[in-house]
Amino acid sequence: VFAVLQHNTRLYLANVVNLSQELMYQQVLRRFAYFNAIKLSDPPPLFDLLMIALKEEDKIAEMNTSLLKQKSEMLLEYFCIHIDEQGKLSNLPVILDQYTPDMDRVPEFVLSLANDIDWENEKECFQTISASLGIFYSMRPPLFPNPSGDGLQFYRK
Repeated sequence: VFAVLQHNTRLYLANVVNLSQELMYQQVLRRFAYFNAIKLSDPPPLFDLLMIALKEEDKIAEMNTSLLKQKSEMLLEYFCIHIDEQGKLSNLPVILDQYTPDMDRVPEFVLSLANDIDWENEKECFQTISASLGIFYSMRPPLFPNPSGDGLQFYRK
């Protein structure tokens, strides 16, 4: 979460999560409506992603799936987030070249798109979507341990 940076004879303690979140937010604003895409090879259904994030709240997942399907055209046009007619998430934007976000955080991101966006006010809508993307793409410790070394024991359990 933290990194030590040196400049000349000074050392600085930096919060990598906060810095990367702000970097990603600024990149979203810079690339607005001009994103390349990360194509998901096996597009997950929004409903399944929302169920993971909500921990089995069927009604809320259904409502959120319906909302995101309604907003899919705008999400694709401005943010390169593609939700198909079946409600599957098939594209995510490229925010920073040669960087892929932690895909374990996709359910959390989809839930954020459904719950944290001000869909009524255009400026607020674009800002809150950009903020959600910034959070999703930020560099954070992984949700699950690396499956090599000691982390492999976690998966065997």
